[in-house]
Amino acid sequence: MKIEKRLAKRRELLKSFSFFASLKALGPLKVQAVDISETGIGIIIPTLDGQITLAKDSVHQMLFHLNPSFAIPLTIQIVRTEMVSPQEQHIGALFLDTHKPEHRALVSFIRVVDDLQAVALEIGNRNVP
Repeated sequence: MKIEKRLAKRRELLKSFSFFASLKALGPLKVQAVDISETGIGIIIPTLDGQITLAKDSVHQMLFHLNPSFAIPLTIQIVRTEMVSPQEQHIGALFLDTHKPEHRALVSFIRVVDDLQAVALEIGNRNVP
């Protein structure tokens, strides 16, 4: 059984939204955002056969894109890395600068997603015969 170490509830990001991330260190490369919480984010980066990797404890500037034209700038610190294949590295990162308006906006957004998911579940339950 896997023990949960996160301090905040992790939410899987729905594929029906077009959320993604980009990191300044990786240039224009889009990074898949897998899950998010008030304290951190899970991402998957394409490594191009090991040419690109991120090191544990490194700090990066990241944009969390709500769509291609709207993004929230955040600073992250890598706390977990796992090479799952020569083409893919899974990353767990903490948000730094949590006192800034950008982080408050992200937390507000997460709460909106929680509310939307709760409403969708409620509507779905009402429609079940």
